Amino acid sequence: MKKLLLTLLLSSSYTFSEANDFLPDYFFIGIGDTGGIGSGDRRTIARTFDSSSSFIGLGFDISPNSSIQLSYNDFGGRSDTVYTAVPAYTLKTKITAFQLGFTQVVPTDSINYYFRGGFSKDSKNFTYSSGNQPYGHSDSSDIKGYFGIGFLYPLSEQFNLFLDYTQTELSAAMIHGNSNSDLTEVSNTSLGITYRFN
Repeated sequence: MKKLLLTLLLSSSYTFSEANDFLPDYFFIGIGDTGGIGSGDRRTIARTFDSSSSFIGLGFDISPNSSIQLSYNDFGGRSDTVYTAVPAYTLKTKITAFQLGFTQVVPTDSINYYFRGGFSKDSKNFTYSSGNQPYGHSDSSDIKGYFGIGFLYPLSEQFNLFLDYTQTELSAAMIHGNSNSDLTEVSNTSLGITYRFN
């Protein structure tokens, strides 16, 4: 899967060089809901989610129905309070990602649908607090994959409304030298608009 996406991305660079056009063709923005990130043992952890998400990005056409997309994604986060430890502590996690991928639109008479996939590099910001001594650190990841499906509804020649579902792999998070293995993926449902520059 990753080799296929890499081949598509590399082959598209030839189209860009032929067209001599490195300017974006459209802009997109959206808000959504992750529904919660990861899982855990609820006997020992009180967990709350910040499930709101948002993203912003640019698209570069390589054909009438295919494009390369670059985006920045904020996946929200969660807060874990562990009561079995002495003293009890709270760990807040915030997850963001840069994504680069390929999108294929399948047009129909009324509404279009699309498939997309590519590479994602996530970053996790942790704030750890026990008593009155909070501190934070960041953990960057390896490159992982994402894939999604969605619907495009044309509002005008320049604007489209879209509904998107995307699943993004996450690399293991390191907290106090231990891998937090339940942070393996995030599923995001979102609503947004695209705006064409030309």
